[in-house]
This record gives sequence, C-alpha cells and structure tokens, in this order.
Amino acid sequence: MIEVVKGTITIPGDPPSRANIQMDYRLKNVPLHKIKNKNLKAQKLKWLKTNEYKDHLAWIVQQHASCAIPKGHAVYVAMKMFFLYKKKGGIVQDLRKDIDNVEKLVNDALEKSGVIDDDKRICLKIVEKAVVKEHPRLEIYSIAGVENVSENTKTEWIRNVYDSFLQS
Repeated sequence: MIEVVKGTITIPGDPPSRANIQMDYRLKNVPLHKIKNKNLKAQKLKWLKTNEYKDHLAWIVQQHASCAIPKGHAVYVAMKMFFLYKKKGGIVQDLRKDIDNVEKLVNDALEKSGVIDDDKRICLKIVEKAVVKEHPRLEIYSIAGVENVSENTKTEWIRNVYDSFLQS
C-alpha cells in the first residue's frame, strides 16, 4: 500500500457542491461584468467559485502528497465534510446538502493535482458529513494506492481511517 498523504489535510471554508453547475459553454470566456442576465451571471459566479475551490484543493493536495499513485493501483480515499449550520424555517439546511457532489469536486481536484491519473480508479471511499456552528471545512484523512487489493488490506486501511476519524 502506498500512503500518498501522511496526516490530515484541512481545507477551511464551506465545501461547495459540484452539482447543477450548468453553464452555457459560450459564457466560459465571457467576463462576468459583460453578462447582463441575472440568472446567467449567478450560474457563472457559482461555476467560478467551484472551479476556484477545485484549483485551490488540487494545489493543497499537491503540496502534501509524497508521490503520485502508479497506474494500475486501486485508490482509497477518506474524507470528512463539515458544513456550516444554517437554520431556515426550523429546518437545518445543510443536512440536506448532497455529499456526493462534494465528492465529485474532490475527485476532480485529486486528478488535477496529479496524485491520481483517473478518478475511475477510486474503488473505496469513506466519507462522513457533519454540521458545525463554526469553522466549516473539508478534511482529507487518507489517499492510498493499493496494488494487490485484498480483504486484509481493505480492513487494515479502514481501521486506520476510523482511528483518524475518532481522533478528530
């Protein structure tokens, strides 16, 4: 097993969602101040914010990674998302956030960082979601490459990840 990241990577701020970012491809190169339609401007702003977060996350992962995972290795990833507590009409809003979409953003960032060559190789993920009143963040506990996948390596990795989760 190749453990690419030692320790926890913490990215402060509310993790944005990769979902529903549908932007007209013709607007990608148009400056924001030239877009007059409010809905299109909002889509472009969300797209820019999400891509900025992805680029920042890729850069942070690059700084912490000891190496890239070789081709042919399975990839294991463990992360925990802390969303900011928001209450609207008696309902906690961020309990409804879809963690799958944040996972997509992390997968894209791992690919962009060069740590993995294709996010299709991620075969085991442990993802936890929490709602906090302050200090929203994303924590990545482990990125590992495994050449020979077996139940023993999976079990060992899962135990180590849960130990990290319990310590945080």
